[in-house]
Amino acid sequence: MLVGFTRHAAERFSERLNITIKQDQRVNISSAFTLAKTYMNDKSGRKVEAWCYNDTTQKMVMIVDSLTRDVVTVYLGSLDDVYGTNVIAGCYALVAKKQQPYKH
Repeated sequence: MLVGFTRHAAERFSERLNITIKQDQRVNISSAFTLAKTYMNDKSGRKVEAWCYNDTTQKMVMIVDSLTRDVVTVYLGSLDDVYGTNVIAGCYALVAKKQQPYKH
């Protein structure tokens, strides 16, 4: 899946990961991220998707607008960001649950 980046998301990548992303750049995240959930954002009223980075040594969740396919923000776990840490824990738990084999 190709995604773009809002100005806010590009700033967060720069601040939190020291990665420079251009706003007009589209990136294929299909092999590096797994969809955790789709939900309605309370603040914007828009449908968004939470995508977990597959390398769990650097846990990260990108929030992608379902309509525009733009990353609107990125979360990394840290002691300074309790909300982000909770988002990450919840999303990775959903991914782990999806990956468990079905039991009768």
